[in-house]
Amino acid sequence: MLVADMHCDTIFEMDRKFHEGDPVDIKDSNLNISLNKMKQGNYVLQNFALFTPLKHVEDPIQHVMHLVDTFYLELEKYPDMIGIVKSYQDILDNMKNHKMS
Repeated sequence: MLVADMHCDTIFEMDRKFHEGDPVDIKDSNLNISLNKMKQGNYVLQNFALFTPLKHVEDPIQHVMHLVDTFYLELEKYPDMIGIVKSYQDILDNMKNHKMS
């Protein structure tokens, strides 16, 4: 069975851990979602939410943009495992190339 998960807070959690002095890598971490866990679980698609705790950040837009940067920087490390999706065709192309989306 292929898995498509529509929400995870992994990027937020990675950023939180980084600021606590305990950085983690998206490929292999102790968080709920990592690329290795996704591969083992037969994931085809993971939607990464970019959560911003409005009461705890000074500038929510800046915080979200920082999370966007974190997301792209992490995924760019592993182009052989996962690809960004901007269309349905991207999902099909990633599957054809044995990558997650």
